[in-house]
Amino acid sequence: MNVRILEKDDYKKMKELFFDVFSNEPWFDQWNEEQLDLYMKDLMDNNNSLSWGTRGYKGTGPLILY
Repeated sequence: MNVRILEKDDYKKMKELFFDVFSNEPWFDQWNEEQLDLYMKDLMDNNNSLSWGTRGYKGTGPLILY
C-alpha cells in the first residue's frame, strides 16, 4: 500500500470519490458542484487538515481517502 499526503493534483479524483460515496447508500447526501467545491477546498487548504490518500500496492488502484 502506498500512503501519502493528498495534493492539489488529487482534487478531481477526490471530488469524484466523495460525490460517489456520499450521494449513495447509506448517506444519500445531495451535493451540488459549488457546495462540494467549497467543502473540498476547505479540507485541502486547511493547514491543520490531515488529508491522506492511499492506492493499492505500488501506487496502483483507486484513490482511497482518509
